[in-house]
Amino acid sequence: MKLLLEREDEADLEIDDKHFVDLDEPGIERFVSRKAAWKLKVQGKTYEFATPTVVIRDAVVRANLNPDTPWHIYFLVQGREKQEMAINDVIDLRTPGIEKLRLTQRDVGNGEAPPAPRRNFALLPVDEVHLKESGYRWETIVDGQSRWLVVHDYQLPEGYSPQRVNLALLITAGYPQAMLDMFYLYPAASLTNGKKIPATEGTATVEGVIYQRWSRHRSWNPSVDNVVSQLAMADGCLHKEVGQ
Repeated sequence: MKLLLEREDEADLEIDDKHFVDLDEPGIERFVSRKAAWKLKVQGKTYEFATPTVVIRDAVVRANLNPDTPWHIYFLVQGREKQEMAINDVIDLRTPGIEKLRLTQRDVGNGEAPPAPRRNFALLPVDEVHLKESGYRWETIVDGQSRWLVVHDYQLPEGYSPQRVNLALLITAGYPQAMLDMFYLYPAASLTNGKKIPATEGTATVEGVIYQRWSRHRSWNPSVDNVVSQLAMADGCLHKEVGQ
């Protein structure tokens, strides 16, 4: 709730614990309480929120837009330069006036076919067969001294936000004799119940994109372990965090 001082010739004044009200003025002051609401325009339509700070992802979902679409997101406040934001940033709606979010989709093409997935290095034949048969859209990328397998639009189990991510594995130079360790997600995944996921504070950068590192470790036998078993490990860890 918010407390307002009613005024006749101007807008009612919102009162907080830092305000002083002069009761020596003629007349009777009237205070009223109203349910607090903060307004935000998303793509031209106004939405009300019960808190003054809002995660952009929540506002995008409220506007029935897909938060996992690659958006350019701009936050506009009257009298200020527009500010480019990220989907998980928090915005403050307490500035006078109605703030606006404007979204435009990244990589809007002109009808040309999308580029072919990159194959900067080869995986084991068993790995590539598995990735193809699983229907994954995947690439092998060399970024500096690091080699990455990136699986695009990887479906997470129920209980996570977002529901689809890019999942990356760091492919060591000596693979498969050298073990694969951990896995990485972009955007960073969180649990919808608000609980913290342990050992996910680290990050790794792949072509300028910051991935969330899941520090999960296991024993490695080069005669049987490979990308297939590492993806199975990642899937098992993801299900474990949501009790599946």
